Amino acid sequence: MKISIDTAIANKIFKKAKLTCNLNNRGTADSEFNFFAKNNYLHIQTINDYCQQVINTEVKVDETFETFSCEANLTTDFTNMYSGDKLNIVYNPENSVVNLGDKSSKCVVLANDGSDFIPFNFLPKPITFDLSGKLLWYALNFTAFSTSKDSTINAVSLNFDSGYLTAYSFDDRRISRYKIKVGENCPDFETYLIPKETADILLSILEDCETSVFVGQRHLRLSWVNTMLTMSLVQIDKKAYPNLNKFFQLDDIAKFEVNKDELVKSVKFAGLVAKNSFLSISLDKNQLIITGVDLERGTTQVKLDCTTSENTGTVQVLYKDLMDVINKIDDTIITCTIKQISEDNLALCVNYNKFNHLLLPIVSKDNEEETAE
Repeated sequence: MKISIDTAIANKIFKKAKLTCNLNNRGTADSEFNFFAKNNYLHIQTINDYCQQVINTEVKVDETFETFSCEANLTTDFTNMYSGDKLNIVYNPENSVVNLGDKSSKCVVLANDGSDFIPFNFLPKPITFDLSGKLLWYALNFTAFSTSKDSTINAVSLNFDSGYLTAYSFDDRRISRYKIKVGENCPDFETYLIPKETADILLSILEDCETSVFVGQRHLRLSWVNTMLTMSLVQIDKKAYPNLNKFFQLDDIAKFEVNKDELVKSVKFAGLVAKNSFLSISLDKNQLIITGVDLERGTTQVKLDCTTSENTGTVQVLYKDLMDVINKIDDTIITCTIKQISEDNLALCVNYNKFNHLLLPIVSKDNEEETAE
């Protein structure tokens, strides 16, 4: 059984499919490409702990096609190095191998018959709607980065209400919110928790086109041109997800605007001794005073003039967290506010169009030791 695919197309498909493989589980279905036929077209199926992807290659196959699977990593690496215009794929069930390439350059990959590949059991609910892939990408791009295993819920919350999509994420140091109008055909009062791992994959494969959304009992299925992605949802009681809006609704006690390029330079300067720890940022008399301290290395401090400012305040944030959010912003001017999170704690809130990002108070180890004494 022989299949021929344009090499450039095969390379693109394999790289995309590989993103949903669990390559650490070598020798299992989770680390393989599963080739199968549907409506006389060749499809590639991949799976990991969080999601399953099916890609229609648009390559015609006959009715005698036999399902098989083979190692994703080796298949992708060979195709990337293969110089022929057409990639030949020949499955030999008798020897349980797949031959790739041609007579001058070939690779023999061990194969399975595909029976080990167990697809997700998608149990549909009567909820379907369309969503712009570009808008979903933006919602995930401005939130997925600020959730981690430090969080009690390592996921991005997608909340649909009154024609708007609001995405939330958080961990013990930061909170992100992104709100955008997506259309009246979207459901009201529906929330889906997407694991961070899946959100990161979606950021790599989503296309700028209309995406159909199908809701399941425990899954969410997205379908766009030649691609179908079925993802597991984080299952928790809706009441267990914290009310993150309340933090953004707190009054601002101070506000400032600064040039982004100048802020980046200043933060990097102050971070010379604090890249793995925190920075102190003080707003005073239209100036930002950014200080980095490392008791074993030294101290750095830089002063930066604000474009505009109101009132005063001092916050402490992790260097890495601050750089992460700055890099998300394209504007030449960055707008920030300082919020009173609790009686003794202030937080820095970065505001950019539909995006709000709160950097929660960081207490230095020195302060913790002083408190303990």
